[in-house]
Amino acid sequence: MSVLFRYVPLYGGHGRVYPGGMAARAGAVLDLMCEKYKEKVDSEQARCAHPGEFCRFRTACMIHFIEQENKREQRCRKREENNAETQV
Repeated sequence: MSVLFRYVPLYGGHGRVYPGGMAARAGAVLDLMCEKYKEKVDSEQARCAHPGEFCRFRTACMIHFIEQENKREQRCRKREENNAETQV
């Protein structure tokens, strides 16, 4: 199952749908747009600027999704490092 997401190009025009796994593996850098505040966010530094505030777009927010994925990857890396240190 591939993950699809929408991004809003900064130059105008229509958003396009890309397979998330393929774009992420190819190292594609996308400009994401916060739907609530209309702020642009780089996909490499994806982080919600207002995480404590209510957002009706959060369940479909690509910025929020990427932020959660990055946190999950960091926890896995940290766990692997701890396991490697204890085995040595």
